[in-house]
Amino acid sequence: MKRPFILLVACFPLLLPPQTTLTTVDPFNLVWSKVDPNNLPANPEWAYRLLHNDVPNPNGPPCNGFKITYPGPFGLLTFFTIYPGCVSQPVTWMPDGTWCGGHLNWQVVEYEGALYWDVNDGHSSPFANDDDYNFWLAPVGLTTLTTNSQTLQLEFKAGETIDHFHTPWWTALKSYVDAGGGTEIDTDYANVIGVLGLDCQHSCSTEIHPVMAMAIHDNVRRSPDDDVWAIFVRNWGDEGFCASGEILAQNLTSLTFHLPWRQNATRVTGRSDNSVFLYGPDSYVGTPAGNQVTGPYVQPDRANGYVAVGFTLPAPISAVEPGVRINGELHLRWEGPGLTDPCASIRSRVVNLMEQLNQLSSGLPAIKAENPAIAAHAEQEIRAWHAQHDPELRQLQQQLASCENRRNPHETAVEIQTKSEREEVTPEKSMNASFEKLPLKEQQTVSAQLLLFDRASDDSHPVPIPPTGQSMPVKKGVAVETTSRITVVANPIKQENDRRQKQVLCKAFNNHLKDFSCF
Repeated sequence: MKRPFILLVACFPLLLPPQTTLTTVDPFNLVWSKVDPNNLPANPEWAYRLLHNDVPNPNGPPCNGFKITYPGPFGLLTFFTIYPGCVSQPVTWMPDGTWCGGHLNWQVVEYEGALYWDVNDGHSSPFANDDDYNFWLAPVGLTTLTTNSQTLQLEFKAGETIDHFHTPWWTALKSYVDAGGGTEIDTDYANVIGVLGLDCQHSCSTEIHPVMAMAIHDNVRRSPDDDVWAIFVRNWGDEGFCASGEILAQNLTSLTFHLPWRQNATRVTGRSDNSVFLYGPDSYVGTPAGNQVTGPYVQPDRANGYVAVGFTLPAPISAVEPGVRINGELHLRWEGPGLTDPCASIRSRVVNLMEQLNQLSSGLPAIKAENPAIAAHAEQEIRAWHAQHDPELRQLQQQLASCENRRNPHETAVEIQTKSEREEVTPEKSMNASFEKLPLKEQQTVSAQLLLFDRASDDSHPVPIPPTGQSMPVKKGVAVETTSRITVVANPIKQENDRRQKQVLCKAFNNHLKDFSCF
């Protein structure tokens, strides 16, 4: 179903390149009316939609699917020299990966909107694929979509992020996903920061890949006394299966989210008794770079309708050394006349179930390969918990959504993921299908070989909390183009891992891997 697009152009002042008028802007130029607290474009839009009140077609003229073989070394490629009338802003072409290619990137941007787990391809296999966690975001105003996307695809690699997270909310999400779930975290509001691009391996649909930071409003624990936000922050990442480089956002050394002010609240404080934030990798601890890690700064601004939550971190050093990762959950306490929780009894039961799961997840060792017996026992207990409690949990979440007079997020998620998106044949799906045809014993052999290539780290170091009353550092006089700029660099570790993955999989299939060349 095509979604309606309603836009009042007169109410949307644009930030355009110098000496440019709206009538001459190319269709895939990125425009925006405001910036977020990090001086990043907030909920940006394609110029085409503002001119025509419709979404652009990247596969028709003048862009024609951005079909190009990358001609040289890593760096900047401006497409207006190749596709006149398509885009006249600098864009970065990510060189192809071992198996496929097609990533075209603009800059780091910020969105807010409803967040949903991708029920069709939530976690792509780490053994026969790129190990990405996949979400859908329905941004405010449904901005920067194309004819091939009804929502924004969000992706981040598990091996770069959540596999190393050891705070309760994130370990619970990993537990849900490993048990075949993920929709348990669907929510009506999330704030997302990452690299905006078109994935022209997949019909040139719009994506945020890699996601660099998220603030997710928990869909259960949102009572006035305990309002929970799950947050992770970084400034680096790769683009997985169909790309060979690493993306660095070297100017994002501080990141702030504006979380919406609660209706009827007069005051908000962060709960230090429940809030927890950890960081890694281990190599940063005790170093000058690691000493730049701080957060969260919690600064209420009732007059402007938000509470600012910020973090600082060092610039990424290189593609070889993973940058800093911060993960955790923020618990807020709201105060004000008339703030009550009419859904307290349902919420209490859901929270109790989630705490049981968190307790089981805390038994997982940080690095499974070093404690295989303990990991196997903990995972068995977690699977048993899901088998027993998942049906009740889903029912309670539906009751809670009804009590709060908000739409059941699971129904919405299925609705927005169209039949074409569910049935699209992608390189990732083709690879997974081939892998699953292997006998189980051979799958286990291949998996064990590929696990050896992962970079292990335990992100278990507490993030230093700033002193009470200290304000978040503010960068002044920095242009949006500087703050949001990305650098693409070669990542020899990823390239070697991808090469070995190809070698192992091709050997398993005697060099006859459907839809892929082993030579």
